[in-house]
Amino acid sequence: MQDTKRQPQQASRKPRRCSTIRAFFFEPIIGELLRHHAPIDKLLRKQGLSRADLRSPYARLPLRSYIELMEDAAVATSNPYFGLELGSSFRLQMLGPICAIILNAGSLREVLGIFETFQTAWQANTNLIVTREDDTTVYSYGVGDPSLWPRRQDAEFTISAIVSLIRQLTTPRWTPVLIEFEHEIETREQRLAAFFKGPVRGSGTFNGITINNRDLDRPLPGASDDDRHGVIRTAERHLMDLMTGDSDETASVSEAVATCISRRLGGSALDIDVIAKELNLSARSLRRKLELEGTSFREMLQSQRKQKAEKLLLSRTMQVSELASRLGYSDIAVFSRAFKTWTGLSPKQFAKRAPSKR
Repeated sequence: MQDTKRQPQQASRKPRRCSTIRAFFFEPIIGELLRHHAPIDKLLRKQGLSRADLRSPYARLPLRSYIELMEDAAVATSNPYFGLELGSSFRLQMLGPICAIILNAGSLREVLGIFETFQTAWQANTNLIVTREDDTTVYSYGVGDPSLWPRRQDAEFTISAIVSLIRQLTTPRWTPVLIEFEHEIETREQRLAAFFKGPVRGSGTFNGITINNRDLDRPLPGASDDDRHGVIRTAERHLMDLMTGDSDETASVSEAVATCISRRLGGSALDIDVIAKELNLSARSLRRKLELEGTSFREMLQSQRKQKAEKLLLSRTMQVSELASRLGYSDIAVFSRAFKTWTGLSPKQFAKRAPSKR
């Protein structure tokens, strides 16, 4: 971990190509919405998502969708402290296999160093900046995209979750030196101070936790040094391979769009605005990029529909009416005309080509 003198306003905040977050961070939000019987599917659709998008814990989803969903969840549950309370109940196990590394860390400084190591693998276009002073160290958290605002729930969730994890590793009575938030906290000070058990400030330049160095460097109970370092080295190697291997693998925008369409076709909201949002682009930018690659969103959507229609018709797994609905057509006639344009045959004529299952 690299420590610096406290100059957070001068720290490097280079924006990354896109702002994404791993799907497993949506899980506690969904769990809390379920507990309140909130309209989860409606809230996800507003973000261009469905529950199917959350199946893989390491899928990269738009950070904007996560932040906006957190704000919407606070409204849907009538709880202005949704993020704070979600963070206060956060447990080590929610971090998945990274928990194994944390449990073998020798100190809080080492634990927060693990957070710094995996921050960009968890959440792109965000920063965890470490500023070491004589008696304290400041850990500041911020999102690199200024258009992602408001983000009060995300900020309070992140900071309270870190404090909760520290208390699990040390003592429930542990207190920070200072908590700072980017957003205004007027009318919220009492509730925030009650949880953090210390001073809280708002309207800052970052979200941050100031911790005594003696707390950071005090040994934590755990395995022997040799065993601990062996577990950390092995787990870090596997986790970094898992969590960063797909960060820049897409060869083209059209391939990324094809993947998004294929995943959503028949199960989620599907139009250029939804796909653009998932790829952290404006619809206009996406159209322009696809044009440069010699295609368009409509052509790609039709191509995916054609491939899926042909496959399902030949497999004889569903009726034409069901297939039309599955592919997003308003009725059979519209689908049939489109299919005939693609193949020169009606869906029923094409299906007759399939070998009998008998």
